[in-house]
Amino acid sequence: MIHKDRKNWVIAVILTFTIPMFVGFYFLLKGKFELLALFLYTISANSFIPFPHEPAVIYYGTIFPPLTVAVVCGLATCISAWIDIMVLGTFFSHEKIVEFKEKSRVYKIVEHFFNQTPFWTMVFAGFTPVPFYPFRVIGIFSGYVRWKYVLSTFIGRTPRYYILAWLGNRYSIETRYIIFLFFIMLIPPIIQIVRKRFPSGVV
Repeated sequence: MIHKDRKNWVIAVILTFTIPMFVGFYFLLKGKFELLALFLYTISANSFIPFPHEPAVIYYGTIFPPLTVAVVCGLATCISAWIDIMVLGTFFSHEKIVEFKEKSRVYKIVEHFFNQTPFWTMVFAGFTPVPFYPFRVIGIFSGYVRWKYVLSTFIGRTPRYYILAWLGNRYSIETRYIIFLFFIMLIPPIIQIVRKRFPSGVV
């Protein structure tokens, strides 16, 4: 069991932290492997690295058919879902976490409502602008079936990607505005990271 947990962590760490390095090759291979760069970036943006995916999807919608962009991003999100399962699933199997799950009344209430319609709850959260990460956590923490977790994530996210790509395609949004949106969307996660690293009295 320990060996299996360690193996899952190693795979997850490799996928999560090396993918951004490959994304950098986009600038070297521009015009040849752009969709591969989008695929890799989407995996990172939907894992534990707080990169916003919306600007990238909108940008790619200006140069590729929206359906193509949506499918590429949807498949990449399936990889991210498996990373969630490997990392969070291993973490949630620890004794103290399991004990918290059994004793926490609040968690039991949340899990109860989630288990009413877990599949469509994941689909709804993946499609709408509501924060998706808490639903991903509860989905894994509650022991939801893995393949259903991945499938619901794909079904929820893919139409969202299509709409974003369609907006970029339909309105031919200029790259400078997309870059501006990217940096604006980076501000909230950066603030959260800074607050975690420094005492509340400093920031």
